Amino acid sequence: MQKCKNDSLRKRYLYRVVNNSFGLIFGIVTQSMIARSLGPQAYGDFALLSNFFSRLMGILGLNTSTCFYTKFSRRLKEYSLVSFYYLFCVLVSLVAILFAVILVMSNTYKVILPDQKVLYVYMALIFGLLTWLVRTILVQTADAYGETARCEIISLFTKVIGVMVILFLFWKQQLNLTTLFAYHYLVLIMLGLGLVYILQTRAHLFSSLSRVPKTEIKKYVKEFYVYTSPVFTFTFFAFLAVVFDRWLLQYFSGSVEQGYYGLAFKIAGLTMLFTGALTSLLLREYSLAFHDKNMNKLRAQFKRYVPLFYSLAAFFACYLSVQADKVISIIGGEEYRQAFTAVAIMALFPIYQTYGQLGNTLFLATDRTKEHRNIGLLFTIIGIPMAFFLLAPKSLYGLGWGAIGLSIKMILLSAISINVRLYRNTKYLGLSYLYYLGHQICVVLCLLSLAFGASQIIEYLSMFSGHVITNFILAGFLYSIFVLIFIIILPVLFGLQRNDIQRVLKLVLRNK
Repeated sequence: MQKCKNDSLRKRYLYRVVNNSFGLIFGIVTQSMIARSLGPQAYGDFALLSNFFSRLMGILGLNTSTCFYTKFSRRLKEYSLVSFYYLFCVLVSLVAILFAVILVMSNTYKVILPDQKVLYVYMALIFGLLTWLVRTILVQTADAYGETARCEIISLFTKVIGVMVILFLFWKQQLNLTTLFAYHYLVLIMLGLGLVYILQTRAHLFSSLSRVPKTEIKKYVKEFYVYTSPVFTFTFFAFLAVVFDRWLLQYFSGSVEQGYYGLAFKIAGLTMLFTGALTSLLLREYSLAFHDKNMNKLRAQFKRYVPLFYSLAAFFACYLSVQADKVISIIGGEEYRQAFTAVAIMALFPIYQTYGQLGNTLFLATDRTKEHRNIGLLFTIIGIPMAFFLLAPKSLYGLGWGAIGLSIKMILLSAISINVRLYRNTKYLGLSYLYYLGHQICVVLCLLSLAFGASQIIEYLSMFSGHVITNFILAGFLYSIFVLIFIIILPVLFGLQRNDIQRVLKLVLRNK
């Protein structure tokens, strides 16, 4: 276990990126078959239900998973902390089940989740529970132990099995909402069992768990309360705001527009596979540096990783935005053609989410939860009337823009709120905010121009021939060459130093 815990952040991130690279390929394949088989309406129903219960688990969990991860990363031998938190997770799961039953029995689900069947409400509940327990709790426990590499191997294995299942269902024409939920159950249960096996064999975690004394319970309750109570208000209102956004879209525009937005959100999520992979790992590093009162290390990590992964997110996001029509054609087909504008806009969302996730980890790791809450609350409140104005019909003095309107709201609000958080973080670390602001603007403008130029060149060369997938790949290849040249000329724009380029060139020449 010691060896694994001493693995560098770079090594652990590399394992996660390799896994997520395969996940990107698998994701494109599976999402294409799912979107085509379900159609916009059923796809929208799945997006609405899965989003609701995923968010519900976050609010019922009181945002304690981050607290647990932060504290446990510092105290790996404190098994009573794990026993306490896992008991808490069982209680949260029971509360979630009770909530869903009340929702159905009182017919409230018809208001909160318009036009949804009871069967799918319960299936979405199970999906939300498994996702929270496996992808949040167990994964974070493994990350705290530094077992990222082995966990990613297990995760990759489950993805391969998942793709095979989807291919089989698609071939048999049995891919519908019921089998889609069942597919997710299978993948999550396999991943969960794999994580349990790793945590037991490598860290002897579960055999070390025992009953927690009442005095210890009181101590942990107080510790978790102090950490999470400032953020809970924000988490609660954020949950309401997200549910309200999706409810407005469903109520005013229906499941088809929900499907368009769901596809746009899913495509945007593909970019986050790379930058999102670093978030939990960097939270651990921030937490340890803060615990050691090592501000120089905190500052160095922020300067090193935030611009680099912002540029990486922008690299993919800008290309997907420019190629939105082809992405829709590849993944969704003609039924989703009207989702073009929403996809083009939402493709840029991960750019701001990168700053958001990596910046938020610094707030949480340095115990500045009150400041994090206040900023989040402010923009959550602003977002509610903004969403109504963009989604409501003209008869209610809105624009009625459906999926496009919600996409615009997400981008604008994220860009502003994340820059406020960035300003506070740079001030805390003693860094220049204007540098990071300028970096954001220059990178996006540069990459959008390169992506557009590469796309136009390929379109011109294949004016009388060329398949959509071939053109997409060729344009991506040419775009990558353009970006690579730009990195060599001006590496600082992409969060790199000159010696990083020289190190890679030496490695390439040595291999030759």
